[in-house]
Amino acid sequence: MLDLPLACRFGAAPPELLACHAPRELPALPARDRFLEDLHATLAALPVALKARIDRQLLGVFYLRGLGSCVVTDVGTADGAQIVGTLVAIDEDALLPVQAHRATVRRAALAYLLEEALAAIDVRGASSARSRTASATVCR
Repeated sequence: MLDLPLACRFGAAPPELLACHAPRELPALPARDRFLEDLHATLAALPVALKARIDRQLLGVFYLRGLGSCVVTDVGTADGAQIVGTLVAIDEDALLPVQAHRATVRRAALAYLLEEALAAIDVRGASSARSRTASATVCR
């Protein structure tokens, strides 16, 4: 995924991420298209300095349901040992209360969560704390 532009590194959580962070697989939300548009726009609008710092470390931003937290950062490894990059998991359920508002409010909430999570990525490609959780008032 590192070959893709940063704004395109997002998608549904892969099975490995679901196995680590989601207790059970839940059906997709009906407003998923709007969520994906917001996620793409938010990634594209990240501050230039932040994008430059994380570009070679961020494997992707993945969405799932049932995470139990708004956002979690974690590391991706090869063969269970060598760190290949960092990933961000976003719980769609945590953003449900925000989905009913204007697009600018939804994107601002998503931007806040992403910037908090991405700030945990250090330049060596590992997250500063395994599974660091970022929370925000919009998620409570």
